[in-house]
Amino acid sequence: MRSLLLATSVLCSPNDAAVAHHPEHQEEHPVHGKHAEHIVSRLQREHVKMEDELFSFRKKKDEVTGEETKRPSFKLKLPIPTIDGIVEALGNAEYGAKVGELLVSLVRDEVKSQARVQVDDETKPVNEQKDLDLSTLTLEYIASLPPKERGGQKIAEEAWTAFRQDYMAIMPGVMGKDANVVENGLKLFEKKYNPCKTDKKVLGRLKEFLNLYVTHTKSEEVVPVVEYLSERVETLLNAEAPNLLETLG
Repeated sequence: MRSLLLATSVLCSPNDAAVAHHPEHQEEHPVHGKHAEHIVSRLQREHVKMEDELFSFRKKKDEVTGEETKRPSFKLKLPIPTIDGIVEALGNAEYGAKVGELLVSLVRDEVKSQARVQVDDETKPVNEQKDLDLSTLTLEYIASLPPKERGGQKIAEEAWTAFRQDYMAIMPGVMGKDANVVENGLKLFEKKYNPCKTDKKVLGRLKEFLNLYVTHTKSEEVVPVVEYLSERVETLLNAEAPNLLETLG
């Protein structure tokens, strides 16, 4: 979120910013006042793309009444800087260095998250430096990965919770199986297929389960999880098995 706010301040002129935050105009519009469209138009001209982002929420239980309430999900348009916008911001004499520091910080988090994938690998977890595969931690390698395959692409915990609840509410009846059996598959989904990532037969069965679930769910909250799981299982199914014989010399 800090990067989005920074992008807005970087690519919006001082006059536009003043208009957007002036109390008089805030009273005229619930978000930015009557000049909102003008500001969005200017941002788009100056290398910012407005993109939809889904916000979802957990259920909250009242400690006194026990009643559960939940804010409805909704989308907001957020100002996402384009490559040209980032290059322009980096070249600015006044704030370019700060933008650079921000980008380095974001990349550092991405590298750490990608290393976490190796550390959390259930089949061969990394426990010390010599076991860490540095070739998968370079900027070029991480950038080459599909967005949802990158370690730093976090799916909100609320989305995973919604997926678990919805999956277990739907699939036992659809599959005609006991909830405990259905939950075994759910656990593999929640572990992002890591325990079975080289077993094509299991992956194929899980893909069938996921497709079956998609045809029955009506929840919008689970979309990020379903998209991630669908892309990841395709990646694993299409991956070539390592040639262990070659490693023996």
